[in-house]
Amino acid sequence: MIVVPFLSGVVRRKRAVRFQVESWTDGSIMALVLSGALAVRLIPLVFGIESTDILLYRQQAITVAQAENIYAATRNVFPYAPVSMFYPALCLELSRILGIPFDVVIKLFAILADVGIVFVLFALGGKLFPRRTAIGCAVLYALNPVSILVSSFHGNIMPLVVLLMVTACLLFRVDPAKNLVVSGLLLGLAVGWRSFPILLLPFFLASIEGKAKKIRFAACVVLPVVLSMIPFAWLDARSMLHEMLSYSGWGIHHGPFGVLRGFHLLSIGSVTWDNPPGWTPWMSSSKFAFLALYGIAAIFARRIGLLNGILVTFFLFYFVYSGVASQYLIWTVPFLLLGDRKSIFWCYELAATYALVVFYWIFFPDILFGALEPPRVDAIPLLRHYVLSQSLFSAVCAVGIVALAKGVVAPAHPFPGTAELMTAPKWGRLGVLGWLVCVYYLLLFTWEIVFVLALA
Repeated sequence: MIVVPFLSGVVRRKRAVRFQVESWTDGSIMALVLSGALAVRLIPLVFGIESTDILLYRQQAITVAQAENIYAATRNVFPYAPVSMFYPALCLELSRILGIPFDVVIKLFAILADVGIVFVLFALGGKLFPRRTAIGCAVLYALNPVSILVSSFHGNIMPLVVLLMVTACLLFRVDPAKNLVVSGLLLGLAVGWRSFPILLLPFFLASIEGKAKKIRFAACVVLPVVLSMIPFAWLDARSMLHEMLSYSGWGIHHGPFGVLRGFHLLSIGSVTWDNPPGWTPWMSSSKFAFLALYGIAAIFARRIGLLNGILVTFFLFYFVYSGVASQYLIWTVPFLLLGDRKSIFWCYELAATYALVVFYWIFFPDILFGALEPPRVDAIPLLRHYVLSQSLFSAVCAVGIVALAKGVVAPAHPFPGTAELMTAPKWGRLGVLGWLVCVYYLLLFTWEIVFVLALA
């Protein structure tokens, strides 16, 4: 009689200890992965310099710091909604206060956002996948060279936009009813920083049951961004809309158009940014061709599914559009890790890394080598690698489109096991992330109003 309670107590204590060990192990692994991801990304800061996009950020910062309307005072410098307008000026001020070089401050923000993706893949991925799978996704992203090149070498803020998109997608997949509002707000914040995430909206809406919930999600995405534009629209709507709508990229960098450009440069035997005049109509048409194919994908959004729809959209953009910048290549990486086709992830990593390294080496050696002396290599061999790398990258994108666009016939409810949640009368909740986004917008609107009134 005494033995049974004793054994029961021992079993309970063993279970408690086992639970604590498992929890501690998860925390230790995550701390190790995050530390490794951060360390790898900090190394390039040692020899990095101000280059390309960081010089552009400085131009944006100086314009805002001088209390000028950046839409009217510059051309093709800030073609986005005002949601991120303060960011370069904030970094410039932090650089002055802390005595840290401007390029380091900019890159630190990009690096922290990139490491944030590692954390989200583990923390939220663990609620969708087995523990080992979530850890594997986090480790692979922590060490993937594409995002390291974009965040640490290039210094572009695109990892923050990807972090917002991935978090919105994962929260939505974890519990589409409870996280409806916060997912919409996060996706909307990504749209405010860089306009392209609006392309993901149809695939989210196709995964939501009920017209009222679709409208609410769309409002969470679109309304805050529209509100952020009102002060500058009141000040000078024409300049703002011209900058936002006329931007079409900075030239031919990656994809099939990159292959053509490589052959053209090989034919003239030198490196130049000028393209043959006859290419202009084709480059303009590429935007409409992409929008047409994207429209077809959006029509079949429910059949393709949320994750595949996101990846197909990005692959279509890479393959069809002429203005694919280097930082765009980070878009697909975390979403490929969330999918079942890991072979596409490995092929994409190989092709995108090869394409980025060669492109930076030829056209922006200051990004790749910084203060280091670049190896002396003749232009012709590098241009041959450019053609080869862009051909490989384009082929992987084409395979990705074909493989992922097939999709699967969606069930009655997009996410099995959540049917009751999707039809429940509740509207979801904000949670901590949702409130943080609301505070962000509140501070943004306050700053905008004061800034615009000062300009007026």
